[in-house]
Amino acid sequence: MKNILFASIFLIMVFVNQAVAIPLAPTDDAFVSSLNPTANYGSFTYLATRAVTTAQIPTYLKFDLSSYASFDSAVLWLYDYSSSGSTTLNVYTTTTNTWDETSIDYTNDPSRGTEFVAAGITGTGWVSWDITQFANNFAGDQLSLMLYSTGQIPTQLFYSKESSYTDLRPYLDVVETAPVPEPATMLLFGTGIAGLAAIRRKRKE
Repeated sequence: MKNILFASIFLIMVFVNQAVAIPLAPTDDAFVSSLNPTANYGSFTYLATRAVTTAQIPTYLKFDLSSYASFDSAVLWLYDYSSSGSTTLNVYTTTTNTWDETSIDYTNDPSRGTEFVAAGITGTGWVSWDITQFANNFAGDQLSLMLYSTGQIPTQLFYSKESSYTDLRPYLDVVETAPVPEPATMLLFGTGIAGLAAIRRKRKE
Protein backbone atom coordinates (compact mmCIF):
# COMPACT_ATOMS: atom_id res chain seq x y z
CA MET A 1 0.00 0.00 0.00
CA LYS A 2 2.86 2.35 0.91
CA ASN A 3 4.53 1.67 -2.48
CA ILE A 4 1.29 2.50 -4.29
CA LEU A 5 0.99 5.75 -2.34
CA PHE A 6 4.53 6.81 -3.23
CA ALA A 7 3.93 5.90 -6.89
CA SER A 8 0.70 7.92 -6.87
CA ILE A 9 2.44 11.03 -5.50
CA PHE A 10 5.20 10.67 -8.08
CA LEU A 11 2.75 10.30 -10.97
CA ILE A 12 0.73 13.32 -9.81
CA MET A 13 3.91 15.41 -9.66
CA VAL A 14 4.85 14.30 -13.17
CA PHE A 15 1.34 15.02 -14.41
CA VAL A 16 1.29 18.55 -12.94
CA ASN A 17 4.88 19.39 -13.95
CA GLN A 18 4.66 19.11 -17.71
CA ALA A 19 6.76 22.18 -18.58
CA VAL A 20 9.64 21.22 -20.89
CA ALA A 21 12.17 23.34 -22.79
CA ILE A 22 11.44 23.36 -26.52
CA PRO A 23 13.96 24.79 -29.02
CA LEU A 24 12.14 26.62 -31.83
CA ALA A 25 13.91 27.43 -35.10
CA PRO A 26 13.01 30.73 -36.80
CA THR A 27 10.69 30.51 -39.77
CA ASP A 28 12.45 33.52 -41.31
CA ASP A 29 15.72 35.36 -40.66
CA ALA A 30 17.56 38.03 -42.62
CA PHE A 31 19.54 41.22 -42.27
CA VAL A 32 19.14 44.44 -44.28
CA SER A 33 21.66 47.14 -45.06
CA SER A 34 21.52 50.88 -45.71
CA LEU A 35 24.63 50.42 -47.88
CA ASN A 36 22.56 48.47 -50.41
CA PRO A 37 18.92 49.33 -49.64
CA THR A 38 17.21 47.11 -52.23
CA ALA A 39 19.32 44.01 -51.65
CA ASN A 40 17.80 40.94 -50.03
CA TYR A 41 20.02 38.84 -47.77
CA GLY A 42 17.47 36.23 -46.65
CA SER A 43 19.37 33.29 -48.15
CA PHE A 44 22.71 34.16 -46.57
CA THR A 45 24.33 31.73 -44.12
CA TYR A 46 24.95 34.53 -41.63
CA LEU A 47 23.15 37.44 -39.97
CA ALA A 48 24.84 40.81 -39.51
CA THR A 49 24.32 43.78 -37.22
CA ARG A 50 26.08 47.12 -37.38
CA ALA A 51 25.32 50.71 -36.42
CA VAL A 52 27.74 53.47 -37.38
CA THR A 53 27.29 56.86 -39.05
CA THR A 54 27.97 55.35 -42.46
CA ALA A 55 25.91 52.14 -42.18
CA GLN A 56 22.80 50.79 -40.49
CA ILE A 57 22.51 46.99 -40.58
CA PRO A 58 19.77 45.41 -38.42
CA THR A 59 18.83 41.72 -38.33
CA TYR A 60 15.29 40.30 -38.28
CA LEU A 61 13.99 36.95 -37.01
CA LYS A 62 10.48 35.52 -36.95
CA PHE A 63 9.11 32.63 -34.85
CA ASP A 64 5.80 30.80 -35.13
CA LEU A 65 4.11 30.85 -31.71
CA SER A 66 0.62 30.18 -33.07
CA SER A 67 0.24 26.85 -31.23
CA TYR A 68 1.23 28.19 -27.80
CA ALA A 69 -0.91 29.92 -25.17
CA SER A 70 1.68 31.19 -22.69
CA PHE A 71 5.28 30.68 -21.60
CA ASP A 72 7.16 30.30 -18.35
CA SER A 73 10.28 31.46 -20.17
CA ALA A 74 11.59 32.27 -23.65
CA VAL A 75 15.28 32.87 -24.38
CA LEU A 76 16.66 33.86 -27.78
CA TRP A 77 20.06 32.35 -28.66
CA LEU A 78 22.42 33.37 -31.50
CA TYR A 79 25.99 32.29 -32.12
CA ASP A 80 28.37 35.20 -32.76
CA TYR A 81 31.24 33.85 -34.83
CA SER A 82 32.93 37.12 -35.82
CA SER A 83 32.77 39.86 -33.24
CA SER A 84 34.49 43.15 -34.07
CA GLY A 85 34.50 44.26 -30.45
CA SER A 86 32.55 44.43 -27.23
CA THR A 87 29.13 46.03 -27.47
CA THR A 88 25.53 45.95 -26.28
CA LEU A 89 22.95 44.65 -28.72
CA ASN A 90 19.22 45.16 -28.26
CA VAL A 91 16.31 42.95 -29.30
CA TYR A 92 13.03 44.70 -30.14
CA THR A 93 9.68 43.44 -31.35
CA THR A 94 8.58 44.95 -34.66
CA THR A 95 5.43 46.84 -35.56
CA THR A 96 4.42 44.20 -38.10
CA ASN A 97 5.13 40.49 -38.63
CA THR A 98 4.07 40.25 -42.29
CA TRP A 99 7.61 40.39 -43.71
CA ASP A 100 9.39 37.30 -45.04
CA GLU A 101 13.05 36.52 -45.61
CA THR A 102 12.77 36.27 -49.39
CA SER A 103 11.61 39.86 -49.93
CA ILE A 104 12.71 41.97 -46.97
CA ASP A 105 15.21 44.75 -47.65
CA TYR A 106 16.16 48.13 -46.19
CA THR A 107 13.35 49.91 -48.06
CA ASN A 108 10.50 47.76 -46.69
CA ASP A 109 11.79 46.41 -43.35
CA PRO A 110 9.39 46.77 -40.40
CA SER A 111 9.90 49.43 -37.76
CA ARG A 112 11.05 48.48 -34.28
CA GLY A 113 8.85 48.75 -31.21
CA THR A 114 9.65 50.88 -28.19
CA GLU A 115 10.54 48.17 -25.66
CA PHE A 116 13.75 46.18 -25.89
CA VAL A 117 15.92 43.60 -24.13
CA ALA A 118 19.69 44.18 -24.10
CA ALA A 119 22.59 41.73 -24.01
CA GLY A 120 26.30 42.40 -23.76
CA ILE A 121 28.67 40.94 -26.35
CA THR A 122 32.29 40.54 -25.33
CA GLY A 123 33.53 38.28 -28.12
CA THR A 124 32.56 35.21 -30.11
CA GLY A 125 30.23 32.51 -28.78
CA TRP A 126 26.59 32.15 -27.80
CA VAL A 127 24.65 35.31 -26.95
CA SER A 128 21.24 35.17 -25.24
CA TRP A 129 18.33 37.52 -24.58
CA ASP A 130 15.50 36.75 -22.14
CA ILE A 131 12.43 37.72 -24.17
CA THR A 132 9.76 35.97 -22.07
CA GLN A 133 7.58 39.09 -21.99
CA PHE A 134 7.72 39.44 -25.79
CA ALA A 135 6.85 35.76 -26.27
CA ASN A 136 3.83 36.02 -23.96
CA ASN A 137 2.65 39.18 -25.71
CA PHE A 138 2.68 37.31 -29.03
CA ALA A 139 1.60 33.83 -27.89
CA GLY A 140 -0.82 32.41 -30.45
CA ASP A 141 0.72 34.59 -33.19
CA GLN A 142 3.94 35.21 -35.14
CA LEU A 143 6.73 36.79 -33.08
CA SER A 144 8.84 39.20 -35.13
CA LEU A 145 12.12 40.44 -33.66
CA MET A 146 14.70 43.04 -34.65
CA LEU A 147 18.33 43.05 -33.49
CA TYR A 148 19.51 46.63 -33.44
CA SER A 149 21.19 49.21 -31.25
CA THR A 150 20.53 52.95 -31.19
CA GLY A 151 24.19 53.53 -30.25
CA GLN A 152 27.29 52.99 -32.35
CA ILE A 153 28.07 49.26 -32.54
CA PRO A 154 30.73 47.40 -34.52
CA THR A 155 29.85 44.64 -36.97
CA GLN A 156 28.69 41.37 -35.39
CA LEU A 157 28.17 38.24 -37.48
CA PHE A 158 25.88 35.41 -36.35
CA TYR A 159 25.08 32.10 -38.01
CA SER A 160 21.65 32.08 -39.66
CA LYS A 161 19.14 29.24 -40.07
CA GLU A 162 20.72 28.57 -43.49
CA SER A 163 24.13 27.86 -41.96
CA SER A 164 25.67 24.43 -42.54
CA TYR A 165 26.59 24.42 -38.84
CA THR A 166 23.23 23.06 -37.73
CA ASP A 167 24.11 23.08 -34.03
CA LEU A 168 24.99 26.80 -34.18
CA ARG A 169 21.85 28.09 -35.88
CA PRO A 170 19.65 30.62 -34.03
CA TYR A 171 16.80 29.33 -31.91
CA LEU A 172 14.24 30.35 -29.33
CA ASP A 173 14.32 28.18 -26.20
CA VAL A 174 10.78 28.25 -24.82
CA VAL A 175 9.21 26.65 -21.78
CA GLU A 176 5.46 26.50 -22.23
CA THR A 177 3.35 27.13 -19.15
CA ALA A 178 2.36 23.73 -17.74
CA PRO A 179 -1.41 23.13 -17.67
CA VAL A 180 -2.99 22.68 -14.23
CA PRO A 181 -5.09 19.49 -14.11
CA GLU A 182 -8.82 20.07 -13.72
CA PRO A 183 -10.46 18.76 -10.49
CA ALA A 184 -12.46 16.19 -12.48
CA THR A 185 -9.26 14.83 -14.05
CA MET A 186 -7.53 14.57 -10.70
CA LEU A 187 -10.59 12.84 -9.21
CA LEU A 188 -10.56 10.29 -12.02
CA PHE A 189 -6.84 9.76 -11.52
CA GLY A 190 -7.34 9.30 -7.75
CA THR A 191 -10.17 6.84 -8.32
CA GLY A 192 -7.92 4.75 -10.54
CA ILE A 193 -5.20 4.65 -7.89
CA ALA A 194 -7.75 3.70 -5.22
CA GLY A 195 -8.95 0.90 -7.48
CA LEU A 196 -5.40 -0.43 -7.83
CA ALA A 197 -5.02 -0.39 -4.06
CA ALA A 198 -8.29 -2.33 -3.63
CA ILE A 199 -7.17 -4.98 -6.14
CA ARG A 200 -3.90 -5.42 -4.30
CA ARG A 201 -5.71 -5.86 -0.96
CA LYS A 202 -8.01 -8.47 -2.50
CA ARG A 203 -5.05 -10.46 -3.80
CA LYS A 204 -3.48 -10.47 -0.36
CA GLU A 205 -6.69 -11.88 1.16
